[in-house]
Amino acid sequence: MLHKLTQSRQIIPFVNTELYQSFKPELITLHQPDIHLVKLADKPLARCSLWWQNVPNYEKRLGFIGHYAALTDDAGEELLEKACQELKEQGCELTVGPLDGTTWRNYRFVTEGSAPPFFLEPINPPSYPKQWQRAGFDVLASYFSVLQNDLSPNPYSVGCQEELEQKGIRVRQLDRTRLDAELESIFDLSLKSFSKNFLYSPISSSEFKAQYEQVLSYLIDELVLLAEHRGKLLGFLFALPDLAQKMRGEPVDTFIIKTLATHPDFSGQGIASCLSALSVERGKQLGFQKAIHALMLETNHSRTISKHYAPEPLRRYVLFAKEL
Repeated sequence: MLHKLTQSRQIIPFVNTELYQSFKPELITLHQPDIHLVKLADKPLARCSLWWQNVPNYEKRLGFIGHYAALTDDAGEELLEKACQELKEQGCELTVGPLDGTTWRNYRFVTEGSAPPFFLEPINPPSYPKQWQRAGFDVLASYFSVLQNDLSPNPYSVGCQEELEQKGIRVRQLDRTRLDAELESIFDLSLKSFSKNFLYSPISSSEFKAQYEQVLSYLIDELVLLAEHRGKLLGFLFALPDLAQKMRGEPVDTFIIKTLATHPDFSGQGIASCLSALSVERGKQLGFQKAIHALMLETNHSRTISKHYAPEPLRRYVLFAKEL
C-alpha cells in the first residue's frame, strides 16, 4: 500500500517506527515537498519526498526525490518506481536524487570509502545506491572528499595574504560581535558565488541562517575566514573541527574545509587559493594535524588540485538521475 502525504501532521502516526526514527516531521513543513510517499505493509517500509514545482531549470524538466529511506531492497525499489510514475504524471522528464529539494540541503549518496564518517557528512546504508541503480538510475554527477595528512606550510601561503593586501583585499576571521551582519554578507555572497553551480536554486535568508546557527557553537572563529575589499565581502572559507571524532571518543585532530566561495566578479584574483592555504596554516597553528577537503564536485580541475593533498580520495559520493 502506498500513502501520499502533504502535511507534516500526517507523518505523526509513523514517528516511532523504525523507518522514521531519524526523520523529523517538521522537515515536511520546512522543505515543502510537493508530496511525501510512504510504502506500507504491516509497518512503514520505505519513504521519500518529491519536488517538481520549485526546482531549477535544466535541459529537461526536473523532478527531485529526497528524504529517502528503505528497510528492504524490494520496498525501496517499488517506492522508487512509484515515485518516478508520479513525477512523470506531473510532467517531469528527468528525476534526480537523492536531493532534499535543493542542493543547500542534504543530497548525494556515499558510495566508496571505509574511514569513519566525518562531521556533517552524508551517511547512508551501502544498500541505498544499489537500490537506485536496480530501479534504473544512472550516475548524474560524482563528488569526493580528500584527507590532507600533511599540514606543513604551503610556500604559496607565505606571501599570498600580502599580495591580496596590495590589492586592497584584507583577510580576517569571523567576528561574533556582529554575527547577524556577518551571516547576511555570507548569504549574499553565497547566492552570487553558487548561482552557476550544478542544479543551483536559491534559498531564503532565514533558512540559510538557520543552517549556520545549528553549528555556531562548534565553530572556531579562526577557521572561518573572510576576504574583504573596502568592507565588501569577496570571498569566505567555512571550516570547523571534525566533531565526529569527539563523538567516537577520539581526540579531535582533524578539521573540515566545508565551503569555499568567491565573488564571480573577482575570480582569478587568487582569493580562493589563498583562503585555502591560510586555513591549513591556521589549522596547524591551532593544533590540528589533518584537514578534510569535503564534498567536491569531480572535474578534471578538482582532481588535479586534490592530488596535491592525497593520491586517493577519502570518500566518493554520487547523485543519480533517471529519464522518465
